[in-house]
Amino acid sequence: MEKSNHKEFRLDEKKDYIVYLHYLIMVGHKQLYYRKKYLKEAEDKLYTMTLADDNSMDGIVYENLRNKINFLDVFLFNLFADESKYAMSYRKLRKYIDRRVDVEDWGLQRLPKEILDLLQELNNLRNWAAHIPESMLNAEFEVAKKHNKQLTKELIFHFSTPINVNIYSRYNREWLEELLQESMLLQESYSKIFQQMKKDYSKLIGKSVEIQTKHHTLPRSNEESREIPGISFEMQNKSYRKFDS
Repeated sequence: MEKSNHKEFRLDEKKDYIVYLHYLIMVGHKQLYYRKKYLKEAEDKLYTMTLADDNSMDGIVYENLRNKINFLDVFLFNLFADESKYAMSYRKLRKYIDRRVDVEDWGLQRLPKEILDLLQELNNLRNWAAHIPESMLNAEFEVAKKHNKQLTKELIFHFSTPINVNIYSRYNREWLEELLQESMLLQESYSKIFQQMKKDYSKLIGKSVEIQTKHHTLPRSNEESREIPGISFEMQNKSYRKFDS
């Protein structure tokens, strides 16, 4: 057995770029499929509330919708625009491609400004949403001052316990409306970038790409699916030993 460092997927030949982009498109299509399902779920809930003239909704129902959509947003921010070392993303791939002297031989053009701007925007969102930024704590104090609320570091230090945690059993409908509005704007950005990814892939393979969504009725086995992230984790931590074929 040979111990190897596989944290990086090497991009040496044209086929490496095709394989890399193939994976991004495959994974991205799947996550966008589920995100559309969740947006439809949110739209249906808002429509039901409108029919019933209901101005609030169950807190757990709202949090479930928000968490499902936001989870995929962070995933898609990374997939489209992450620039961390050893992370996969379309933005990184395009930067690698644009550095090659033979890129024009592949039929690829420079990315349109709109796509570049969208990728930058998603990168900014990724850098904010993929962490718990310290600015959130600063913003807490700023909002408290704006609304004349008694919240200061000194007050927290003086009344250090108990720590009060607010859980709301109901949310005003505005929360769901804003979630949908912001999510639909992001969906438009995702769609434009994803279309550009497919255009690039078609140029690389020399023909139009076709994506087939296959729906399986039999339960999915988790044996192989569990093995892949396990091996990836070992590779990231340089503990994986490759088996010679």
